[in-house]
Amino acid sequence: MKFVITESKLNQVIHNYLNRNFIPDIGWGPEIFEFVENEIEESDFYAFTVDDFIFAVYWGESQPNTLKMNKIFADRLTDLFGDRWIPIFINWFEKGTGLKVKDFVTNMTYR
Repeated sequence: MKFVITESKLNQVIHNYLNRNFIPDIGWGPEIFEFVENEIEESDFYAFTVDDFIFAVYWGESQPNTLKMNKIFADRLTDLFGDRWIPIFINWFEKGTGLKVKDFVTNMTYR
């Protein structure tokens, strides 16, 4: 049996997956905007964690507006959705953090 899924439906599936699996430990949305901005100003970066695992690091002045994603999480999303998740993830991240992403890297390893 063959299933046809529209682009908008696939985008919604990806978005829902992100909401279920990638909401950072600190929360999501306008209530974290000021906290994250202050952390980036102080330390030049902020590491976003899910269940105490770093899934992405956002950089300030040293690498302006760069989001580096943990390769393990990026590979999982690519296995599920191909490369279609990337623009959806960036948009989702920007809305959830209030941060703009200029450069996006998906091959960072964190030990």
